[in-house]
Amino acid sequence: MNKITSYTIVLLLTISFFWTACVPSNNKSNASLPMLRVENGIVLNENNEKVLLQGTNAGGLLVTERWMTLVGGTPAVGDNVPMHNIFLERFGTEKAQQIWQHYRENFWTEQDFINLAEMGMNVIRLPFMHLTIDPTFNQVPQLSGEKFNFTILEEFVAEAAKHGIYTILDLHGTYGSHNGQDHSGLTINVPQGANVMDYVTFWNPDCPIGTENRRKTTELWVAVAQHFYENPNVAGFYLLNEPGEKGRLTTLLHWNYFNELYEAIREVNRHHIIIFNPCWGGGDIPHPTNNPYGFNWDTNVMYSFHHYTHYNGATNYELHMENMLWRVNEVEGRNFGVPVMMGEFTVLHGGLKGWKNTLRLFQERGWHWTSWTYKVYTNNSSSVWGIFNSRLVQEYGIEEALVHPQTDSFDDIIRKWSRTRTDNENMFKFAFSDGTTLFDVMKSTINEFDAQ
Repeated sequence: MNKITSYTIVLLLTISFFWTACVPSNNKSNASLPMLRVENGIVLNENNEKVLLQGTNAGGLLVTERWMTLVGGTPAVGDNVPMHNIFLERFGTEKAQQIWQHYRENFWTEQDFINLAEMGMNVIRLPFMHLTIDPTFNQVPQLSGEKFNFTILEEFVAEAAKHGIYTILDLHGTYGSHNGQDHSGLTINVPQGANVMDYVTFWNPDCPIGTENRRKTTELWVAVAQHFYENPNVAGFYLLNEPGEKGRLTTLLHWNYFNELYEAIREVNRHHIIIFNPCWGGGDIPHPTNNPYGFNWDTNVMYSFHHYTHYNGATNYELHMENMLWRVNEVEGRNFGVPVMMGEFTVLHGGLKGWKNTLRLFQERGWHWTSWTYKVYTNNSSSVWGIFNSRLVQEYGIEEALVHPQTDSFDDIIRKWSRTRTDNENMFKFAFSDGTTLFDVMKSTINEFDAQ
């Protein structure tokens, strides 16, 4: 694939109207939590009480990933963006929107907020993408006189707050995809030996499509920041999830755009915490103020890291804890002077003891944390990726359990995605060998910390 062709493909996937002015909204829910802020490297609420954010991710709700959300097919079929385009082509806009509304209403219900509250969690990180709020792409309806449709985010934030839970708004997928990975909604294949940024054009300074997609992403964040301007139930704005193209390290190229986003948001909203997520460690993001680049991220800033020890060769409890402690120490050694967070992690090879001691490590060192993730639907019912897991594939087989976007009828898709409710009989709490559930490990560890 040549450069011009790859640019054209991304353009066809990302065409949209130009952004128009968004009037600030007094967006508040009936339930109101104390507004959070950063002061002297600590998260405080408006009552000047220290807050440690402890929770999980609503992974799969607004950005589907095939391996965890009952979708079959290749990335070209089953990733969020192409799957939506298939639904539009096969069923039309109205029915495609019905499919997505049905999926959301079943994947996440009030019971899920109740479950989080029972574990003592006070935050949920909500991955979303441009499709979630930009009606240009017909996944959500166009509201009269409005450029963006914030209904989905509004309702989630409001419902979480009713249960005492803050929401972190996490932009997981941008226009054109900022990382080319499936969890951005669009896998972009890069031929071996090719220049990655000729394909993942979001970061390419010489590609007009990439420049336009960055502009639209900035304007999206400005609109979000304006809309939730006075909403205290939003803990923070998570600018970009894992922004390195195809998992590469973040560098000055990315930091310059971080700075653009920071300054644009601060023009309209100084209330909310802005959360920076580098790939992957402390050496991949500069100090917020003491840096040679002129960045001055001095207001309500948090740094968040993602660390999966099994990718670093951790195959047992000892190696897992050693590697997780290494990352915590590495970041803390940078003396960033801002709150730090482990925004994504799991413990694949550490067992019950590994989970308990990982959470205690974060608590003792003052790290905010959100595990990846709340629930998964995988071919492996013993997977510890989710607090809740599913036996659907084992019960029904792959053909019947998974949605096949190109061949399943509208009714079949509705029927299959009706099974995604957490209270479905095929869902269960992940349990360790002694029968203790991950749910109870999180509940007891958070409660013990809160009782101190």
